Amino acid sequence: MTHKQQQQRQLTRYKQQSTLGLVYQIIDQLGPVSRIEIADHAHLAPASITKLTRQLLPLGIIEEQEPQASTGGRRAINLATSPSTHQIVAVRIDRTQLHLGLCDLSGQTLASRLVDLHASNAAELLSQISDEVSTLLAIHIRKEHHLIAIAITCPGLLNTETGVISYSPHIPLEQPLAIADEISAVFNVPCYLGNSTRSLALAEHYFGNARDCRDVVVVRIDHGIGAGIIMDGEVLMGQGLNRGEIGHIQVNPLGERCHCGNFGCLETVAADDAVVKRVQQLNGSGYPTHLTVNESTTGELTMSKICQAALNGDQLAQQVLREAAEFIGKALATTVNLLNPQKIIIGGDLIQAWRIIEPVLNATLQQQTLATFYDRLQVRASSIEQDSLLAPFALIKRALNKGPLLHSMIEK
Repeated sequence: MTHKQQQQRQLTRYKQQSTLGLVYQIIDQLGPVSRIEIADHAHLAPASITKLTRQLLPLGIIEEQEPQASTGGRRAINLATSPSTHQIVAVRIDRTQLHLGLCDLSGQTLASRLVDLHASNAAELLSQISDEVSTLLAIHIRKEHHLIAIAITCPGLLNTETGVISYSPHIPLEQPLAIADEISAVFNVPCYLGNSTRSLALAEHYFGNARDCRDVVVVRIDHGIGAGIIMDGEVLMGQGLNRGEIGHIQVNPLGERCHCGNFGCLETVAADDAVVKRVQQLNGSGYPTHLTVNESTTGELTMSKICQAALNGDQLAQQVLREAAEFIGKALATTVNLLNPQKIIIGGDLIQAWRIIEPVLNATLQQQTLATFYDRLQVRASSIEQDSLLAPFALIKRALNKGPLLHSMIEK
């Protein structure tokens, strides 16, 4: 087969997947819906819709329902999704923990596990994920249900198309790790890989505070700081399929050296560890606080405890959070001036003190962005922060809506 023939074949496959995904997406969003209505929304011929739904019905992910009321002719049969027949496994890799869940296709978590992450290299990571997924399935999946996919989110630099992690901030990798192929081979289902923050942005777009807009920046503040950028309803990926490292925007040229080699990056002043360190420094210098000295010196001090203290009136905690919020606002102002999003959504433990940091964020943005951009901008806290599995599930949702998972099920 020539290179041109290969390209033509890939293009044909992509078109088939996209059309199949579009039909599924319409049924999922509008169902129960008739084939004629699907054809109208998809701008396809009714005969094409009939052919496509014949491919989807045997999979069990859509189903026929009671006919619509007759308007004089043959009554149209409705189609709707059937979310409970098939199941997926969602895996979220954090710095110290693995979150795993068995979900149906509506996103409902049917069973979950939270375990400590003890892997110190690539082989141990693959082994632990495989073992924990196997345990989850052995306990909770029923014979009448079918596992159709696994999705994994993790921090670091990775390629979502090839499913390869090239850099992990917590687990040393001697070479790029083809984690999606490895897990797929173990369980004989497709495995999708996504960056934690960009997957969170996708989840906000599908299920959270970004459902009503097409241009949004989602920032998650944890041990690092990253951004997921959605423009015109699509996650922006960038060269090497990595983009949104907002944590490495310089906000303090005279600041501390970052692990990236630069000085004064946002992560050095506003990430969880930086905020904890700032409280420890001020506490050690004699600033009064309700936070105990023991917590500040033994590593037991956390962002959550600082937020709670701030909400309870602790002035030191409030001061440090406002300082961090101002730095975050500076980095966001650069982002707004470049991208002019409709919304900025903030996630992470920091949003527990939202009523303290939100005024600072908005004041900084108002001062440092174009007035026409700021006037239309909304800044919101994440509405799905507490659901640790929605981000990996969003990867499955996209694979259904775009068609590759459907195509894989048909071929299988």
